[in-house]
Amino acid sequence: MKTLSLLILLFFFTVLNLANASPYSIQWVDMSATPNNGVVSSGTIYNLAGYGNVRVTHTTFLNPTRVQGVSGFHSGSITNGSNSYAWNSIDQLFLLNGDVGDSAVSYSVTFEFMNGLMPGGEGVLGIWGLGRTDLAYTNRISTATVNKNGTFLGDFDLGTSRGASSVTDNAGNFIVKNSLPGDLTPGNPSFNSDLAIIRIDDGVTSITINMVHIGQDGLAFNVGQITPVQVPEPNIGILFIVAIVFGIAKFLYNKR
Repeated sequence: MKTLSLLILLFFFTVLNLANASPYSIQWVDMSATPNNGVVSSGTIYNLAGYGNVRVTHTTFLNPTRVQGVSGFHSGSITNGSNSYAWNSIDQLFLLNGDVGDSAVSYSVTFEFMNGLMPGGEGVLGIWGLGRTDLAYTNRISTATVNKNGTFLGDFDLGTSRGASSVTDNAGNFIVKNSLPGDLTPGNPSFNSDLAIIRIDDGVTSITINMVHIGQDGLAFNVGQITPVQVPEPNIGILFIVAIVFGIAKFLYNKR
């Protein structure tokens, strides 16, 4: 009977945990109107499922391209506390600074939400591939700065040759970079960061990513919307009946 009691307690504990967990879905801006590896011109308008039109503008000569997936991954998920965030497909705006020296370029990319305000806590940025060569060239670090309040939800792990993201939250902005200092050694994880998922906590009509992009570094990003996934509530009535039946069974067993 003690074993049965433990099983029942474990059952109720699991149900309560499921009731407290919150699954979310991430929809990313769909760039499929541009062929894979095709150039994304400034001013191109794409669709964000569940929201509407998003215009992409940029101030760079690096010729951004649309890339399907993230380093070969087309879907993924992360967990933050009791919350989970999952996506079934993802496009990325890819930019490569092919300069072989120690130079860096600065530019900005803006995603404009054309169908009204994106509510606080629903906007999201995904960015990966940020590199560092600061052990070879002083202060050579690719950084992305967004002048909005944000919360780092976690990294989607892209493999052993990727470094963990470092996200610095300040009042009114956040900065993303690779957490690992490094040089130009082939395969060094300091040269590519994992996919960082950052929630935008402000209500926004646009998200601008201000880049400092070092030479020999390719990186990519996209924005999207976080929405809660509707899950069935646990049937409290059935749980109550189970508790009563268990109580009666235990009472009859103890009366033997």
